[in-house]
Amino acid sequence: MKKQVKREEIIQAAKKLIIEKGYRKTSVEDITNEVGIAKGSFYTYFKSKDFLMETLLTEKSERRSAELNDIMKCEGKIEEIIQRYIKYYLTVSEDDAEFILVMTTMMRSIDSIGEVVIGKLERDKAKRKNEFIKILKNYKDEIDINEEKDYERYGLLVFGMINTFYINNLFPSENRFKETTIKDVKEKISGVDFKYEASFMAKGILKLIKK
Repeated sequence: MKKQVKREEIIQAAKKLIIEKGYRKTSVEDITNEVGIAKGSFYTYFKSKDFLMETLLTEKSERRSAELNDIMKCEGKIEEIIQRYIKYYLTVSEDDAEFILVMTTMMRSIDSIGEVVIGKLERDKAKRKNEFIKILKNYKDEIDINEEKDYERYGLLVFGMINTFYINNLFPSENRFKETTIKDVKEKISGVDFKYEASFMAKGILKLIKK
């Protein structure tokens, strides 16, 4: 139990510092100083700062895996499944504000992110693309997609829409370089009707693919 508590303290300290200082400027030493442990103790839990971020990303995606598994059974009308799927990846709660801010801060220092994190992000992107392709192929008799490359394109398109939504709604362009707080992000999240937005995106996709 003590090890689990200390591990969580390290993660929380890392998130706090990344938000305050940026990913590039946050060092392992900064994190251990914040927690009040020896630098060597960090490596008992994580091989590096990048491995810590990989862990954060993995744990975040695993928390709702049961909900995703239910969607991927593809039971129901294509309209319902696509909307549920988009809503799953689109929706965030106020509890996610810190994570969103950490990720946004990290991505602003993309050139300082190591191969471990880049690899994780690429695997997640491929996973999501393939999930959506699987859904589409389960309804291939109802959609007008014939080329394999077009399945790939739609798999990428849906997440391009989601990413654009985040940029424009949680971090508007006029505030992109302004210091953003967790409170700011929570306020933005509270003002979004995620069900409506998911429905809007799903209708757009369906207009493109339905026979």
